[in-house]
Amino acid sequence: VTIEQLLTMTSGIEHVQNYHRQEIADFQESSDWRPVDLVGLVTLGFVPPGTYSYSNTNTMLLGLIAEHKGRQKLNELYKSELLDPLDLVALLLPQDGAPPNTAHPHDDLASYGTGSTGFGDISEASYYADWYQADGKIAWAAAGIITTPENMARWAFELFSEHGSGISSAARTSLMNSFVGPLVEVGPKKQQYGYHAAKRTLELADSAITVYGHPGSGGGFVSDVYYSPELGMSISLVINSHSDARTRAEAHGKITHNDLDEIAWKIFQAYTSTDTIAPTPTPSVPPAATTTPTPTIQQQAQPAVFYQQNGLTLEYHWPLDDKNYLSAEETQIMAYNESDEAIEFIMPQMSFTENGSP
Repeated sequence: VTIEQLLTMTSGIEHVQNYHRQEIADFQESSDWRPVDLVGLVTLGFVPPGTYSYSNTNTMLLGLIAEHKGRQKLNELYKSELLDPLDLVALLLPQDGAPPNTAHPHDDLASYGTGSTGFGDISEASYYADWYQADGKIAWAAAGIITTPENMARWAFELFSEHGSGISSAARTSLMNSFVGPLVEVGPKKQQYGYHAAKRTLELADSAITVYGHPGSGGGFVSDVYYSPELGMSISLVINSHSDARTRAEAHGKITHNDLDEIAWKIFQAYTSTDTIAPTPTPSVPPAATTTPTPTIQQQAQPAVFYQQNGLTLEYHWPLDDKNYLSAEETQIMAYNESDEAIEFIMPQMSFTENGSP
């Protein structure tokens, strides 16, 4: 098996099955946690490499390789090699602890062996003293990052944009040349899968744009990140509510990847419907938060953009500043629930960047 096969999810190495096994519960409670032991939890047999099949075990092995090569823990490598140079903040469970203001995960509690049923807060229903640490022990390199949508949107720009500083030009060339396989199902959409990232064409009303990114879900959270090189714009959407809905009936009243996709589509559409041309960035030292321009006086508001499903309506207003640029800080989002049911839409957060600046 090659590192490229691990990156492209074509290694033939399977993922962990049945997370309710006592073996995994013991692993999550152990004080002697080691990342390498995650691989030992895989019980399915190896299949010949070459065919795409998403498996978190690939990512675990990549994390172990990074630690071996870098001679540091993975969270320390992330911080020194990727995050600190860009003034970004992200933590990796369980090697880091979860901040006290971390959003609580929500899902159908019956799926987590907590003894509770119904939709609710997993961390409060769990019998683990620290749900985030317990979950991080089986998520680690695959899904153990804690950060904000702002940091995630900025990272997408720094990673995928030719003007970004997240990786070297040579590494970015390799990344962009990795999307050569057939369309496969990544999240809810057919996409090309490259080096641990996905690529697809997003059809807007009057044009089409290329979108790079990656979906993520599980453990009470759903997230998506998108970067469009044509617009120089990245979007990050995060919600602390997870659903394994596979049918329209199961998805009723729940937020899924399809819904986040629709929200992102409307943001991209609202942006491209203006007469604004995004300013072309020049390669430079990444701007710190203190250098981000403050939006100036609003000239006019763009027409509202609506997202609707099952009685839930989200209304977006996109104002322009005096330079005719979209003003993110002035954006208004209003939600209406006209249904007779509670909508499982808990603490939504979203963020986008324009040419790298929040």
